[in-house]
Amino acid sequence: TGGSSGSEGSVMVQTDVMGFIDALTAKMVLKEMGATFLTNLVGNIDIPKITTASTATWEGENDAGAETQPTFGKISLSPMRLGAYAQISKQLINQTSYSAEQIARNDIERAIRLAVEYAAINGSGTSPTGILNQSGIGSVAGGTNGLAPTWANIVALEKEVAVDNADLGALHYLTNPQVRAKLKSVAVGTD
Repeated sequence: TGGSSGSEGSVMVQTDVMGFIDALTAKMVLKEMGATFLTNLVGNIDIPKITTASTATWEGENDAGAETQPTFGKISLSPMRLGAYAQISKQLINQTSYSAEQIARNDIERAIRLAVEYAAINGSGTSPTGILNQSGIGSVAGGTNGLAPTWANIVALEKEVAVDNADLGALHYLTNPQVRAKLKSVAVGTD
């Protein structure tokens, strides 16, 4: 009971471990899209900004110039804690022909990078506030649970960015596979 006697020779067949198949996880896209990552920070950070720009006015030849001045503000950043933990045994590290420790480190690093990316996109404020939850950013309503996009929706998205004078630099669309598939099937110029 409990196992093969090996009378057919199966106990003499060696099993080799070859290669390694990593987990399939979400793609990290923000860096490719040009996002700035601030690394090696130690304490709180303030980033000054102009909240209201100066204006210029046409004046008569002898009129006093209209006085305007920019309004300044800041974006304040403070540290937040993000943790990941994986337990592997010393025996696994010593007995594997692979670098089990490096595989675990890579997996933890990927988990952290994905959590940071998710927070940058959809963070609620208990994690960093993400783009989708940032107040003061123009949006195009898509319904409670989104919508099946039309070409008119895409034009409205681009218009909203342009209205805020933010249509400069490297612009990108960030979406999910379902929306990407839907957009590939929408005829241009139709609703």
